Amino acid sequence: MLNGFLNQPNTRVVAVSDVDTTRREHSQRRSTSFTPPRTGTPSNDCAAYPAFEDLIARKDIDAVVIATPDTGRLHRIAACRPGRMFYCEKNRSR
Repeated sequence: MLNGFLNQPNTRVVAVSDVDTTRREHSQRRSTSFTPPRTGTPSNDCAAYPAFEDLIARKDIDAVVIATPDTGRLHRIAACRPGRMFYCEKNRSR
């Protein structure tokens, strides 16, 4: 899913969150080192948060993608409170 967002021309991944350290750090490295074909220069730094609440506390987040193995109900509520857009899917692969 991350690769799909990285390749969108009007999208920039500025933060990732995952309780799994390995997954979180991998997503952070992938986002930070990604070089969009449209610009040819690497993306800006991507922050990584173990707690979702820390990510959504940021004021510069316009949209949130939530992929959880459960319903993600609390994540959706927290993400939309400030008026952000969000996409949510139930991730069965975990």
